Amino acid sequence: MPEAVTARRYVARVLCLACTAPTPDRLCSRCARELRSPPDTLLPSGQLVIGAYTHEGAARLLVHALKYRGLSVAAEGFAAELAIRVPVSTTALVPVPRALSRSIRYGIDPAAVLARAVSRKTGITVIHALGAPLWWRSHAGASRPKRLRIRFRQRLAVPRGAALVDDVVTTGTTAAAAADALGGLPALVLAATVASKIRSGESPSGGRVTGAPASGTNDRTDPRVPPPNGVFDAPGDGS
Repeated sequence: MPEAVTARRYVARVLCLACTAPTPDRLCSRCARELRSPPDTLLPSGQLVIGAYTHEGAARLLVHALKYRGLSVAAEGFAAELAIRVPVSTTALVPVPRALSRSIRYGIDPAAVLARAVSRKTGITVIHALGAPLWWRSHAGASRPKRLRIRFRQRLAVPRGAALVDDVVTTGTTAAAAADALGGLPALVLAATVASKIRSGESPSGGRVTGAPASGTNDRTDPRVPPPNGVFDAPGDGS
């Protein structure tokens, strides 16, 4: 087993995945208390976003651990929350791929890891229907007007009722580009974290965004509370 993978697994067993404080659990108690669930939201594109947590505090650090530290075990907690909230009518999970250059640099495609984690908990099939460009300018922290349109390519057909899966939704630009590549499908986006600006009902362009009701979208109860540390327990980060 590569030494880097072994080291990441060791770190995930003894340190908080978010703040890296020593803890016997995947998250320390302080970080677990910081997690907040956002309401389901309609993007300016008309896509419905269901997020596991608001992109702030510990949740933001968890996404960073997944994307830049290669700790795929961090996806398990997000997946556990999304598995509760995903509509039962969802037919497939379509990860939004990372730029190939960044997947190589960081050794992970976070949306693909998240989609597989949700699939393990729900039984919903993962379809790698999108191809990513080699590179695009990083959108992290960029406002909607400054984000360049990403040109994904369609590799496979997707059924109606499929859901896009992405690590972070801030402006919805990437999700809209992915749906365009698939002929306007899917209309549902599952995300590890959702930016609080979208959550508050204000689009990044200044218009109003209508929040969709969370009730009635699945057959499970949405607890609307941070999960226990146990949801981050996973068999390793080698996925």
